[in-house]
Amino acid sequence: MTNLSDVQHALPAAQGHVLHIVGDLTEAVFGFMGPATDALARAGYQQTVVMLDQPRHRHLQGRFHKGIHLVTVPWEDRSRRHWLTLASVVRQQTAQHAFSAVHLHGFLPWALGTRMGRLLPRQTRVYYSPHGSRTLSLLRPLQTTVGALMSLAGVRQPEVIASSLSDAQRLKGLVAAAIKTAETPVDERFFEAERREARRPLLVSGDPE
Repeated sequence: MTNLSDVQHALPAAQGHVLHIVGDLTEAVFGFMGPATDALARAGYQQTVVMLDQPRHRHLQGRFHKGIHLVTVPWEDRSRRHWLTLASVVRQQTAQHAFSAVHLHGFLPWALGTRMGRLLPRQTRVYYSPHGSRTLSLLRPLQTTVGALMSLAGVRQPEVIASSLSDAQRLKGLVAAAIKTAETPVDERFFEAERREARRPLLVSGDPE
């Protein structure tokens, strides 16, 4: 298993500029991105996050590190045109900045990012994290089709970083690349909470989805 510091050291030399492309910034996605982008900011990386401005998750935007440049694209409830706008904004960003790494968060950002791969310098590292994408829950024949599309993405094959062990397991067989796992850390407040032992303990298990 890989931790966030390992992922940090896998990136190009410090002082690089990392572009994050995000669709819907849910609590689960931010649970990974928050600590990861904080670690990169402390290491001296510049970071730009391009994301959809989904109103119900807007409160998460203010929790990013203050040094991160956040670019939001208006969300349209009755249309999918926001994805075209997002693609346009990403093209503008790649034309204006020399990114040392690009991290694609989610399946549709992956589809967008692999298509723009030919616009990036050869030394730019590209990473993909599915974050529990619904494509991982498809029936096996459909998963095989998705895997074939990922292998035919073209000029740039992303390195895969799963944010949970379940994602890593379901990605096996879908991608040819090695899969690193950097699980979402547990928030400190859970360790600081006062313990109240129950006379009849209840065992609870769960999945990040």
